[in-house]
Amino acid sequence: MNTTTVLESELNALIQLAINKYQSGQLDEAESIYRSIYEQLIQNKFENKISKDSLKKLHRVIILNFGDILQTQGKLTEATQVYQQYLKIDQTFADVYNNLGNIFQVQGQLESAKECYEKAIEIKPSLAEAYNNLGIILSEQ
Repeated sequence: MNTTTVLESELNALIQLAINKYQSGQLDEAESIYRSIYEQLIQNKFENKISKDSLKKLHRVIILNFGDILQTQGKLTEATQVYQQYLKIDQTFADVYNNLGNIFQVQGQLESAKECYEKAIEIKPSLAEAYNNLGIILSEQ
C-alpha cells in the first residue's frame, strides 16, 4: 500500500467520523474535524499526495458537509465564505449554488438567492431541490 492510498484511507476515515458526529448531534466535534480538513485543503496540503480525482471528490464532500454544519449552527457568514471560496476553484458544483441560495434566502437577499438557484439548475437540471427553492423565491416576489 503506497502513501497515497494510506492518506486517502485516513481522510475517508476522518470524514466518516465527522459524519457520525454530525448525525449523532455532536455538531461542534464534526465542525472541528471538517474545519481541520478544510484548512489543509485550502493550504494545498494534499496537493500531489492524493490523485486529482480523489482531491476533487474530497473537496466537494468537505465543502458540502462543512458548509451544511455551519449553516445548521447559524454561522451563515462563514458558510457563505466557505462556499464562495470553493466556487473560485470549481464553478460546476450545483449543490454549492443551491446551498448559497438557501443562505441568501434566509438573509432576505431574494435576488441573490434566485440567481444561485438558477445557476444550480443550469448546471444540474435534475436538481429538484433547486427548482423547489426557486419556486418559493418567485412566489415571495
